[in-house]
Amino acid sequence: MIKLLFAVTLFISGNLIAQSNLSPEEFMKHYVKAFNEENVVEVQKCYHFPYAIIDNGQITYYEKENVPVIDYDKLKKSGWAYSKINDIKIIFESIKTAVVVMDFSRFDKNDTQFLRTTISYSLSKEKGYWQIISQTRK
Repeated sequence: MIKLLFAVTLFISGNLIAQSNLSPEEFMKHYVKAFNEENVVEVQKCYHFPYAIIDNGQITYYEKENVPVIDYDKLKKSGWAYSKINDIKIIFESIKTAVVVMDFSRFDKNDTQFLRTTISYSLSKEKGYWQIISQTRK
């Protein structure tokens, strides 16, 4: 049991160490990869809590890490099969803060694009690796 716990701890810490070396653009690519893999644990690690979504002026807060930010069931009902990055722009970057604008598309199982949108992400490197602290949509 101790060996298993050690292995899991080593895996998680190794993954966070690897993330600590990512640029904001590389982090966003890592996030979309985890998102497409439906890796809920990894996706949750990409967020800093509390976390906010600002959508057309309406704010939704996520206070607790144990509440998944992404509702994959709802997303799949919309027809989603995967997302693809079209463009990433770094608006601002310092040692521990970045603002990233990502243009991405959502596709269905037939590879038909059904959504293209742009979201602005505020990132923080408070814990030594990038995390999303907020996102803003039109």
